[in-house]
Amino acid sequence: MRNYHQELCEKTYLNKTFQNKYGENYTVIEYFTGMNLTVKFDKTLNSDIEIIKYKVSTKQIKDGIVLNKNSKSLISRSTNIGFVGIGKYNCTDNKKCFYLWSSILFRCYDKQEKHIKTLISYDGCSVDEKWHNFQNFAEWFYNNYVEGFELDKDIIKKRNKIYSEETCCFVPHEINMIFLKQKKSRGLYPIGVSKIQKKLKNKYISQTCNCGKVVYLGSFNSPEEAFNAYKLYKERYIKWMSLVWKSKISEKVFIALNNYTIEITD
Repeated sequence: MRNYHQELCEKTYLNKTFQNKYGENYTVIEYFTGMNLTVKFDKTLNSDIEIIKYKVSTKQIKDGIVLNKNSKSLISRSTNIGFVGIGKYNCTDNKKCFYLWSSILFRCYDKQEKHIKTLISYDGCSVDEKWHNFQNFAEWFYNNYVEGFELDKDIIKKRNKIYSEETCCFVPHEINMIFLKQKKSRGLYPIGVSKIQKKLKNKYISQTCNCGKVVYLGSFNSPEEAFNAYKLYKERYIKWMSLVWKSKISEKVFIALNNYTIEITD
Protein backbone atom coordinates (compact mmCIF):
# COMPACT_ATOMS: atom_id res chain seq x y z
CA MET A 1 0.00 0.00 0.00
CA ARG A 2 1.35 3.44 -0.91
CA ASN A 3 2.13 5.76 1.96
CA TYR A 4 2.03 9.55 2.19
CA HIS A 5 5.80 9.91 1.67
CA GLN A 6 5.70 7.94 -1.58
CA GLU A 7 2.80 10.00 -2.87
CA LEU A 8 4.59 13.25 -1.98
CA CYS A 9 7.81 12.16 -3.72
CA GLU A 10 5.90 11.08 -6.81
CA LYS A 11 4.14 14.43 -6.90
CA THR A 12 7.52 16.21 -6.52
CA TYR A 13 9.32 14.34 -9.30
CA LEU A 14 6.96 12.65 -11.75
CA ASN A 15 6.57 14.55 -15.04
CA LYS A 16 8.81 17.34 -13.71
CA THR A 17 11.78 18.66 -15.69
CA PHE A 18 15.21 19.09 -14.07
CA GLN A 19 18.64 20.23 -15.19
CA ASN A 20 21.98 18.58 -14.42
CA LYS A 21 25.15 20.54 -13.68
CA TYR A 22 26.15 20.24 -17.34
CA GLY A 23 23.15 22.32 -18.38
CA GLU A 24 21.16 19.45 -19.92
CA ASN A 25 17.44 19.05 -19.28
CA TYR A 26 15.63 15.82 -18.54
CA THR A 27 12.15 14.79 -17.39
CA VAL A 28 11.14 12.14 -14.86
CA ILE A 29 8.75 9.87 -16.76
CA GLU A 30 8.39 7.06 -14.19
CA TYR A 31 8.54 7.01 -10.40
CA PHE A 32 8.77 3.73 -8.49
CA THR A 33 10.82 4.54 -5.36
CA GLY A 34 13.36 7.17 -4.31
CA MET A 35 16.05 4.87 -5.63
CA ASN A 36 14.27 3.97 -8.83
CA LEU A 37 13.11 6.66 -11.23
CA THR A 38 13.21 6.73 -15.00
CA VAL A 39 14.31 9.95 -16.69
CA LYS A 40 14.26 10.97 -20.34
CA PHE A 41 16.78 13.48 -21.65
CA ASP A 42 15.76 16.20 -24.05
CA LYS A 43 17.61 16.53 -27.32
CA THR A 44 20.44 19.04 -26.81
CA LEU A 45 23.24 20.62 -28.79
CA ASN A 46 25.56 17.94 -27.43
CA SER A 47 23.37 14.90 -28.07
CA ASP A 48 22.38 13.23 -31.30
CA ILE A 49 19.65 11.13 -29.70
CA GLU A 50 16.29 12.61 -28.85
CA ILE A 51 14.99 10.03 -26.36
CA ILE A 52 17.48 8.71 -23.81
CA LYS A 53 16.16 6.85 -20.77
CA TYR A 54 18.05 6.09 -17.56
CA LYS A 55 17.29 4.71 -14.11
CA VAL A 56 18.36 7.20 -11.42
CA SER A 57 17.75 8.14 -7.78
CA THR A 58 16.27 11.29 -6.24
CA LYS A 59 19.68 12.02 -4.64
CA GLN A 60 21.33 12.11 -8.07
CA ILE A 61 18.67 14.57 -9.19
CA LYS A 62 19.18 16.81 -6.15
CA ASP A 63 22.97 16.76 -6.60
CA GLY A 64 22.68 17.60 -10.31
CA ILE A 65 24.73 14.57 -11.30
CA VAL A 66 22.29 12.69 -13.51
CA LEU A 67 24.48 12.04 -16.53
CA ASN A 68 23.39 11.72 -20.12
CA LYS A 69 25.76 8.91 -21.07
CA ASN A 70 25.18 9.39 -24.79
CA SER A 71 25.93 13.10 -24.57
CA LYS A 72 29.10 14.63 -25.96
CA SER A 73 29.17 17.07 -23.06
CA LEU A 74 30.95 14.86 -20.51
CA ILE A 75 34.63 14.94 -21.26
CA SER A 76 37.39 14.27 -18.75
CA ARG A 77 37.06 10.54 -18.29
CA SER A 78 40.36 10.13 -16.41
CA THR A 79 39.35 12.74 -13.84
CA ASN A 80 35.53 12.74 -14.03
CA ILE A 81 35.75 16.54 -13.80
CA GLY A 82 35.09 18.86 -16.69
CA PHE A 83 32.35 19.05 -19.28
CA VAL A 84 31.94 20.78 -22.61
CA GLY A 85 28.60 22.25 -21.64
CA ILE A 86 26.04 23.82 -23.94
CA GLY A 87 27.13 26.83 -25.95
CA LYS A 88 29.00 28.02 -29.04
CA TYR A 89 32.34 26.33 -28.30
CA ASN A 90 32.91 22.70 -29.28
CA CYS A 91 35.93 20.39 -29.18
CA THR A 92 36.45 20.03 -32.92
CA ASP A 93 36.58 23.70 -33.93
CA ASN A 94 38.53 24.84 -30.87
CA LYS A 95 41.28 22.22 -30.64
CA LYS A 96 44.03 24.42 -29.18
CA CYS A 97 41.74 25.82 -26.50
CA PHE A 98 40.24 22.40 -25.79
CA TYR A 99 43.64 20.72 -25.48
CA LEU A 100 44.84 23.35 -23.00
CA TRP A 101 41.68 23.02 -20.93
CA SER A 102 41.92 19.22 -20.89
CA SER A 103 45.60 19.42 -19.91
CA ILE A 104 44.83 21.65 -16.93
CA LEU A 105 42.19 19.23 -15.66
CA PHE A 106 44.53 16.30 -16.19
CA ARG A 107 47.37 17.94 -14.23
CA CYS A 108 45.13 18.77 -11.30
CA TYR A 109 42.89 15.75 -11.01
CA ASP A 110 44.44 12.69 -12.61
CA LYS A 111 45.16 10.31 -9.73
CA GLN A 112 46.39 7.30 -11.68
CA GLU A 113 49.47 5.88 -10.01
CA LYS A 114 51.45 5.82 -13.25
CA HIS A 115 51.00 9.60 -13.63
CA ILE A 116 51.43 10.78 -10.02
CA LYS A 117 55.24 11.07 -10.14
CA THR A 118 55.24 13.17 -13.31
CA LEU A 119 52.52 15.46 -11.92
CA ILE A 120 54.04 15.96 -8.46
CA SER A 121 54.57 19.70 -9.05
CA TYR A 122 50.78 20.03 -9.42
CA ASP A 123 50.03 18.37 -6.10
CA GLY A 124 47.32 20.37 -4.33
CA CYS A 125 46.37 22.31 -7.46
CA SER A 126 42.74 22.68 -8.51
CA VAL A 127 40.59 24.32 -11.17
CA ASP A 128 37.97 26.92 -10.30
CA GLU A 129 34.53 25.35 -10.58
CA LYS A 130 33.53 27.89 -13.22
CA TRP A 131 36.23 26.47 -15.48
CA HIS A 132 34.89 22.93 -15.13
CA ASN A 133 32.57 24.09 -17.90
CA PHE A 134 34.55 24.34 -21.14
CA GLN A 135 32.27 27.13 -22.37
CA ASN A 136 33.49 29.44 -19.61
CA PHE A 137 37.15 28.57 -20.11
CA ALA A 138 36.89 29.05 -23.88
CA GLU A 139 35.29 32.47 -23.44
CA TRP A 140 38.19 33.57 -21.22
CA PHE A 141 40.73 31.95 -23.54
CA TYR A 142 39.61 33.86 -26.64
CA ASN A 143 39.50 37.14 -24.73
CA ASN A 144 43.07 36.75 -23.44
CA TYR A 145 45.13 34.43 -25.62
CA VAL A 146 48.14 35.80 -27.53
CA GLU A 147 49.48 33.58 -30.30
CA GLY A 148 52.56 31.67 -29.12
CA PHE A 149 52.12 32.60 -25.45
CA GLU A 150 51.87 30.07 -22.61
CA LEU A 151 49.44 29.79 -19.71
CA ASP A 152 50.75 30.64 -16.24
CA LYS A 153 48.92 30.41 -12.93
CA ASP A 154 51.34 31.88 -10.36
CA ILE A 155 52.86 35.08 -11.74
CA ILE A 156 49.86 37.22 -10.86
CA LYS A 157 49.45 35.48 -7.50
CA LYS A 158 52.62 33.89 -6.12
CA ARG A 159 52.35 30.27 -4.92
CA ASN A 160 48.85 30.13 -6.33
CA LYS A 161 47.33 26.66 -6.60
CA ILE A 162 44.05 27.48 -8.37
CA TYR A 163 43.53 27.84 -12.10
CA SER A 164 40.96 30.61 -12.54
CA GLU A 165 40.16 33.81 -14.43
CA GLU A 166 41.62 35.89 -11.61
CA THR A 167 44.92 34.04 -11.30
CA CYS A 168 45.84 32.88 -14.81
CA CYS A 169 47.48 34.80 -17.62
CA PHE A 170 49.28 34.26 -20.92
CA VAL A 171 52.97 35.10 -21.14
CA PRO A 172 55.76 34.45 -23.68
CA HIS A 173 57.92 31.37 -23.17
CA GLU A 174 60.92 33.53 -22.19
CA ILE A 175 59.00 34.97 -19.23
CA ASN A 176 57.42 31.67 -18.25
CA MET A 177 60.87 30.04 -18.02
CA ILE A 178 62.06 32.65 -15.51
CA PHE A 179 59.87 31.18 -12.81
CA LEU A 180 60.93 27.53 -13.01
CA LYS A 181 61.88 26.44 -9.49
CA GLN A 182 63.53 23.08 -10.33
CA LYS A 183 62.98 21.84 -6.79
CA LYS A 184 63.63 18.23 -7.80
CA SER A 185 67.21 18.84 -8.92
CA ARG A 186 68.52 21.72 -6.83
CA GLY A 187 68.92 19.87 -3.53
CA LEU A 188 68.84 21.35 -0.03
CA TYR A 189 70.09 24.84 -0.82
CA PRO A 190 68.03 27.95 -1.62
CA ILE A 191 66.98 28.66 -5.17
CA GLY A 192 69.96 29.76 -7.31
CA VAL A 193 72.51 28.25 -4.89
CA SER A 194 74.73 25.17 -5.03
CA LYS A 195 77.81 24.04 -3.08
CA ILE A 196 81.25 23.75 -4.67
CA GLN A 197 82.59 20.25 -4.13
CA LYS A 198 86.26 20.39 -5.22
CA LYS A 199 88.75 23.27 -5.30
CA LEU A 200 86.92 25.96 -3.34
CA LYS A 201 85.84 24.13 -0.21
CA ASN A 202 82.95 25.57 1.81
CA LYS A 203 82.08 27.96 -0.99
CA TYR A 204 78.64 28.40 -2.51
CA ILE A 205 77.93 29.24 -6.13
CA SER A 206 75.18 31.60 -7.17
CA GLN A 207 73.91 31.17 -10.72
CA THR A 208 70.80 31.33 -12.83
CA CYS A 209 69.61 30.34 -16.28
CA ASN A 210 68.25 32.84 -18.79
CA CYS A 211 66.74 31.49 -22.01
CA GLY A 212 68.82 28.33 -21.78
CA LYS A 213 72.08 30.13 -20.92
CA VAL A 214 73.71 29.68 -17.50
CA VAL A 215 74.66 32.99 -15.88
CA TYR A 216 77.37 32.71 -13.19
CA LEU A 217 76.90 35.26 -10.40
CA GLY A 218 79.88 34.41 -8.16
CA SER A 219 81.00 32.25 -5.23
CA PHE A 220 80.21 33.10 -1.60
CA ASN A 221 80.97 31.99 1.94
CA SER A 222 77.39 31.11 2.87
CA PRO A 223 74.18 29.99 1.16
CA GLU A 224 72.49 33.22 2.32
CA GLU A 225 75.08 35.43 0.60
CA ALA A 226 74.82 33.38 -2.58
CA PHE A 227 71.03 33.62 -2.48
CA ASN A 228 71.11 37.41 -2.01
CA ALA A 229 73.21 37.73 -5.17
CA TYR A 230 70.70 35.57 -7.03
CA LYS A 231 67.74 37.54 -5.66
CA LEU A 232 69.22 40.89 -6.69
CA TYR A 233 70.00 39.73 -10.21
CA LYS A 234 66.74 37.85 -10.74
CA GLU A 235 64.44 40.66 -9.62
CA ARG A 236 66.25 43.11 -11.90
CA TYR A 237 66.04 40.64 -14.77
CA ILE A 238 62.28 40.14 -14.28
CA LYS A 239 61.69 43.90 -14.37
CA TRP A 240 63.82 44.20 -17.49
CA MET A 241 61.87 41.42 -19.21
CA SER A 242 58.61 43.14 -18.32
CA LEU A 243 59.82 46.21 -20.24
CA VAL A 244 60.98 44.11 -23.20
CA TRP A 245 57.51 42.56 -23.52
CA LYS A 246 55.43 45.50 -22.29
CA SER A 247 53.68 46.07 -25.61
CA LYS A 248 52.44 42.47 -25.81
CA ILE A 249 51.67 41.40 -22.24
CA SER A 250 48.62 42.62 -20.34
CA GLU A 251 48.83 45.49 -17.86
CA LYS A 252 47.96 43.02 -15.10
CA VAL A 253 50.98 40.87 -15.96
CA PHE A 254 53.26 43.91 -16.32
CA ILE A 255 52.35 45.11 -12.81
CA ALA A 256 52.77 41.62 -11.34
CA LEU A 257 56.24 41.27 -12.86
CA ASN A 258 57.36 44.61 -11.49
CA ASN A 259 56.10 43.73 -8.01
CA TYR A 260 57.48 40.19 -8.01
CA THR A 261 59.96 39.36 -5.23
CA ILE A 262 62.28 36.37 -4.91
CA GLU A 263 62.27 34.78 -1.47
CA ILE A 264 64.69 32.34 0.12
CA THR A 265 61.78 29.96 0.67
CA ASP A 266 60.96 29.80 -3.07
